[in-house]
Amino acid sequence: MKKIIQALLICCCFLFVSCTYTGENKAQVIDENNGESTVYGENMTVSRALAAKMICCLFLDDVKPSQNNFFDVAEDMWYFDYANIVFENNIMVGNNGFFKPLEPITYLEAMKVIKRIGGDEVDYDAKNGDMPISYTLWCSMVEDTLEKKGKSIEYSEISIFATGNGEAAEVMTAVTDKGIYRYCGLWLESCKDKKIKAYILNNEIVFISDIVSEEGTFEGVNITNENDIVWAELLGVKRKFDCSLMDIKYGECGIKTKNGAIIEIL
Repeated sequence: MKKIIQALLICCCFLFVSCTYTGENKAQVIDENNGESTVYGENMTVSRALAAKMICCLFLDDVKPSQNNFFDVAEDMWYFDYANIVFENNIMVGNNGFFKPLEPITYLEAMKVIKRIGGDEVDYDAKNGDMPISYTLWCSMVEDTLEKKGKSIEYSEISIFATGNGEAAEVMTAVTDKGIYRYCGLWLESCKDKKIKAYILNNEIVFISDIVSEEGTFEGVNITNENDIVWAELLGVKRKFDCSLMDIKYGECGIKTKNGAIIEIL
C-alpha cells in the first residue's frame, strides 16, 4: 500500500510540472492572422516541415542529407533536405518511417528540439505537451537559442507586392520591393501590401519576425489600364488594384499600397 501511494505521488509531480520558459503560451490556432494585426503568426501553428527548415537554415546551413529516411517525404518536395537533415542529426525524429511534415509540431516536440540544438532546458505543463506550439512562441525560443549560442543573423525589411497565387507568380514565391524570394512553409497572404521584418537566406524567407508597417512601398512599378481595370506590374508579376481614392498616373512610377489599394503615387 505504501509503495502504491508513493507511485501516485510521483505521477502527480509529473502532471503538475509548470512551464519555466519565459515566453507566453499562445493559443493553438491554425489560421493565419486576419485584419491589421501587427504581430505575425500569433494565431498560427508551425508545421514539422517549417520547424525543420528553420533549424537547418539557422543552425545546420552547410549540412546535407545522405539519403531519404521517410515514406512520406518525396524527393521533389521543398522539405526533402530539411526533414532528412534534422533526422540524421538526431534533432527531429519520425514515426515508423513517417516524418509527417505537414502536421504541427507540439509543445513537447519543440522543447526536445530546442534542447538538442543547444538551447535551454525547458520544463512544460504536461497537459499541454501534445498541443501544437504557436508560431510566435516557437520563434522566440529559436531566437533565444541563437543568442545563447552566440549566433547573430541579419534581418531584412521587405514590402510584399504579390505572393504565389498572384498572376504569373510562381508557387511559394513572393515578389517584393527587394526582389523575388521563396517562402516555403510560411503563410504570406496576410502580409501582402505590408512591410515585414524577415530573415532571408539564399533567396529564401526562412521566417518572419514581425510586421513593420501596414503599408508597402514599391519603386519601378508599371501602371496600366486594361478595360477600366488598373494593373500594377513589378518584376514581371501583375496585380489588380483599387484606385478609387486617387487619380492614377500611368506608366512607370513608385507606389504606396495598403489592403489591395494604391494609396499614393511616389
